[in-house]
Amino acid sequence: MNKSVKIDIEILKDYCLGFLSEKQEKNVEIICKEHTEVAKELYILRSALEKYTGNEKILHRTKLRKNVWKAIQKIWKNTL
Repeated sequence: MNKSVKIDIEILKDYCLGFLSEKQEKNVEIICKEHTEVAKELYILRSALEKYTGNEKILHRTKLRKNVWKAIQKIWKNTL
């Protein structure tokens, strides 16, 4: 039996942009695994956001933090 699920589009948008807490992110990922229609909507939304922003890929919050930290370290080394 396949149950339908409702999830707010704002939650999916915030997931794509990395604005959710880790717990909220895990909940979205669980829902996507259990409901292919939500996973499909998330894919469509992510693709649209990437196209809109002109980025090839919207970075996940963790990856974005790592990239920012690497840039800070590089700047710090160059100023010493």
